[in-house]
Amino acid sequence: MVDTKLLAKCGLYCGICTDYLEEKRCLGCGCDYDQCAAAWHHQTCQISLCVDERGLETCADCPELPCAKLILFACEPIWTTHRPVIENLRRIRAIGSDKWLEDQAAYFAIPENRTVWIWLHHQNARTWQESQDSES
Repeated sequence: MVDTKLLAKCGLYCGICTDYLEEKRCLGCGCDYDQCAAAWHHQTCQISLCVDERGLETCADCPELPCAKLILFACEPIWTTHRPVIENLRRIRAIGSDKWLEDQAAYFAIPENRTVWIWLHHQNARTWQESQDSES
């Protein structure tokens, strides 16, 4: 059985996020628990708000895929971990969210794949923090 909370509306797989894996602050973007880190995303993420306004599960259900918001999100220069979202959403549209979640869990169960992705996420977070510090 797949954990549908690990499918973000934007097409990210929350099961490989360091907030979920290491810090245990988040239960996945599909979580509706108010104390979860996902609550912040639900209130501030333009993609999440758009999906909710349209009454969709994810951007994969949107006829405008890929829209400008999603393209900008995927091409964000610091968060390179966002790059696969458009192809992820196309894949979700093709095979369904349950199968996609199974595939993601299997891929990231391989230690080398998980280690590289976590390393990349940490690099992105450091770069983002440095950019915030330089603006202060």
